[in-house]
Amino acid sequence: MEALILLIIMGVGLIGLAVSSALLYSTYHPKQDGLNTNVDQAHRDLFFRKVKNNATRMRHALH
Repeated sequence: MEALILLIIMGVGLIGLAVSSALLYSTYHPKQDGLNTNVDQAHRDLFFRKVKNNATRMRHALH
């Protein structure tokens, strides 16, 4: 029973990892279909600043 629960938890974790890596990939490699790449760059900067802020907030919450 415990093994089944562990397997489910690991599966959910793997799905979460796949989703997050797909998001990171799409922010790193924006589709070049005639869109303004400056807008893509701005979105990327905003995304990573948000990630960094979240990490900093977590670090402060832990201390």
